[in-house]
Amino acid sequence: MTEPDIMISQPTLLLVALGCVSLLVLVALWSERHPGWHNRLHPYIYSLTLAVYCTSWTFFGAVGTAAHHTWAYLPIYLGPMLVFVLGMPILRKLVKAGARQKTTSLADFIGARYGKRQLLAALVTLVAVAGSMPYISLQLHAVSIAWDTLAGSIAPGTMGVYQPDNALITACLLAVFAMVFGTRHIEGRERNRGMMSALAVESIIKLLALIALAVFALMIAAAVDGDSVARGEPWLQPWLVNPLDMQFVTMTLLSMLAIICLPRQFHVTVVEFQNERDLHMAHWLFPLYLLAIVAVVLPITLVAQQLLGDSGVSPDTYVLKLAMASHSDLLVILVFAGGFSAATGMVIVATVTLSIMVSNEIILPLLLRWRKQHFRQAGFLGQYLRWIRRGCILTVLLGSWLMYRLMGADKELASIGLVSFACFAQLAPALLGAIYWRRGHAKGVYAGLAVGFLFWWYCLLVPMILGSQHPVMSIGPLGLSWLRPESLFGTGFLDPLSHGVWWSLCSNLLIYISVSLFVKPAERDTFQANVFLDVPQPQLYGDDDFELSPVRVVQLRQLLQSFISRSQHEELWRSCEARFHQRLLDNDRAPLFAVRRVEKALSAIVGSASAQSIIGLLQRT
Repeated sequence: MTEPDIMISQPTLLLVALGCVSLLVLVALWSERHPGWHNRLHPYIYSLTLAVYCTSWTFFGAVGTAAHHTWAYLPIYLGPMLVFVLGMPILRKLVKAGARQKTTSLADFIGARYGKRQLLAALVTLVAVAGSMPYISLQLHAVSIAWDTLAGSIAPGTMGVYQPDNALITACLLAVFAMVFGTRHIEGRERNRGMMSALAVESIIKLLALIALAVFALMIAAAVDGDSVARGEPWLQPWLVNPLDMQFVTMTLLSMLAIICLPRQFHVTVVEFQNERDLHMAHWLFPLYLLAIVAVVLPITLVAQQLLGDSGVSPDTYVLKLAMASHSDLLVILVFAGGFSAATGMVIVATVTLSIMVSNEIILPLLLRWRKQHFRQAGFLGQYLRWIRRGCILTVLLGSWLMYRLMGADKELASIGLVSFACFAQLAPALLGAIYWRRGHAKGVYAGLAVGFLFWWYCLLVPMILGSQHPVMSIGPLGLSWLRPESLFGTGFLDPLSHGVWWSLCSNLLIYISVSLFVKPAERDTFQANVFLDVPQPQLYGDDDFELSPVRVVQLRQLLQSFISRSQHEELWRSCEARFHQRLLDNDRAPLFAVRRVEKALSAIVGSASAQSIIGLLQRT
């Protein structure tokens, strides 16, 4: 009858994975050596790197979700499309505020807006890590599924046969790339030029792979009875229903918030933003990219359901199984490369972003507290920052791999992704309030995040970990049915996702607003709020402030030398001397405007809160 599905050997898949990473390395190197080309193409690169939003959840999980719940995959793409088509004023305020403040990360942005509070930036970092680890483990899980599906898994207990840990291999490959290109340069808003170009290519690969598979699916559909659609085959009926329900609305809201609250999306949208051309291009190119993804999912799912619906295979493997049914080595390898690329892009950006946040907002403040003498010598920080970030990347990836092993392989890709989205959505009140509400206060953010995160943990994370059969899920803790995680206080009429999302988000927003209204802002709170809301006011720390500070010029020069290139260093000091109308000698006390310029340059590398702490430490010597 039909030929058996094509299989690809483990060594071949490893070569494909190595080839994907090697291609990204070559693209990254080329981009760094040809900055002129990169700058000319940056609007296209910027728009394509936004597609890092489309992870292995998109590549494998969208078809799996569509096979289970028909149109349930649509809101994941509808939300970002609405934001980039209708929400450009919000995006423009975000990127302009980030550019003015030389923001290094989401945690730095929120911490700087609410009074440059280091503790708040650290709290946002912890939320980001908590939400990202399951999401990164999802990527490793998806690649492992692809590997085992295409090569076949070896039966447990087989003697004399070594079966490599595919997820660990993937984690190690991505760790090497992220450590090399994500920490190659630590200064300036173009520090990740090579990495961003590589991610743009990765976005093209995964889209081409899905388009190729969709074309194959359409060829199969054309070869079968063309009247099946007209007759309304049973497998087609679910696609004709109205998709609008509460869960659809909740998922659309989550995806709208995720496109700005996911640390990796904030990084590529705000931190890597260069000029207005970027947003003009992204306004239409990124939604068009998402629309293409939405379109190709339809034929792939419909044909896969016809061919594989009764086979008992997981819908999350439909993409792979359909490629295997083509009996084309090239298509199978292309689909695997697309899935591997989808995981690669997300993991690289997420780990680099988390490494910046963890190093700037947690590790450096602790070092500032414990090793003050080294920081007064100024060179200590810059010498080790790159290695600190590399260690963070490796730790995050290995921790995500360990989480993948602990979580097991029985979770749907979409369920893990949605729980992570709901976690990051807790940052939305603080982030949107940062650019629209002057009265928003750090204490409101603390309280709102704490309560919202608690509801997220109890209503969404606990059910995913315990499973539906656990007594806590059926009868509630201590037999209290009104405390069941998916039916809190009698709200069981909502679906589990909407239940957890609305409880956590509404409580977060309500407490953020209430506490902020009752707290009197300090002078630095008002100043930072006005800076982020772009309110004109007299500059407290302007370039005209020639008063001498306690800091010696040599201390500032040594501090900067360990972070920025020699040319950037000399250019900064030449501009300071031109402004001061005389040379600044090493033993001179530095004028305040020079101290502020150094702090601003430093904040683009280690974040505004850490930069303020370092300068404050120098002033106390």
